[in-house]
Amino acid sequence: MGPNDIRDSFLDVIQQKTGARRSVAIHPTLADIIAIGPFTSGTYLQNQAGHEASSNGLGNQFWT
Repeated sequence: MGPNDIRDSFLDVIQQKTGARRSVAIHPTLADIIAIGPFTSGTYLQNQAGHEASSNGLGNQFWT
């Protein structure tokens, strides 16, 4: 998920498991935080090294 996935105050995502497209409204407070930026990569979710977080790596963060 990154800046290219935002359209008209909605985050457009495609679910990995089902392939279904979803549009999620962005809360105004989150929109303000995103607007502050800057983002140095094409994704909002990064690992500790600053690279795009993988689904496995992100899942591992929840278990540690």
